Amino acid sequence: MPVRNVVNRSGRGFRGHFPSRKMKKMIGWESILERYAIYLFEFSPGVLSYCAQPELVYYPDGTDLRKYYPDFKITTTGGISVRIEVNSRDPLEEARRPLKRVEQSPPPDLPAGLDDDLPDFPPIEGDKS
Repeated sequence: MPVRNVVNRSGRGFRGHFPSRKMKKMIGWESILERYAIYLFEFSPGVLSYCAQPELVYYPDGTDLRKYYPDFKITTTGGISVRIEVNSRDPLEEARRPLKRVEQSPPPDLPAGLDDDLPDFPPIEGDKS
């Protein structure tokens, strides 16, 4: 039983319902990729059952407690339950990209006499400036 209503009036994007014979009810989807995933679940002999937006998961993020709804939960014919997130891109793609070096702009010139009270710090080891 879904814990979040996927298709509603305020929803944005391409959403709809799929008439599932396997589940004997309408299954909501909120992207074309989710609709394709439902077709795979529906016609895969290894999937016993599936549900969209099956549960609410809370997870810590620093000092905050965030909530997350997995896209699907499937149960295989072997009795294994799997939560599935459907994305259009690899979620680790951004983490694999090399970092870009950001050039440091020179500090603005201070008016004469304003920096007289500031200490002169030694250069940082390894700094090429």
